[in-house]
Amino acid sequence: MREATGPTDFYYHYPVEVSPLAKRSKRKIGYYREIRDVYQRMEIANGFNELNDPEDQKARFEGQIRENGEGAMMTGLYHGP
Repeated sequence: MREATGPTDFYYHYPVEVSPLAKRSKRKIGYYREIRDVYQRMEIANGFNELNDPEDQKARFEGQIRENGEGAMMTGLYHGP
């Protein structure tokens, strides 16, 4: 992620822990690619590649459970809303 430099800025490459549903970056290990368009310090658009690897998704949710002690995300993964 880079610092804002002008009235319109684009931010990208966030740590994987920030979004468990984003696909990992192939270029930067430990990060995922999300684009955020910021105009005068207000976010006007964002987007990312959705994670479609069930094993990676399961590992991320299990990591969140270990850290937070919550199992709601993992239960939803197997049973739906």
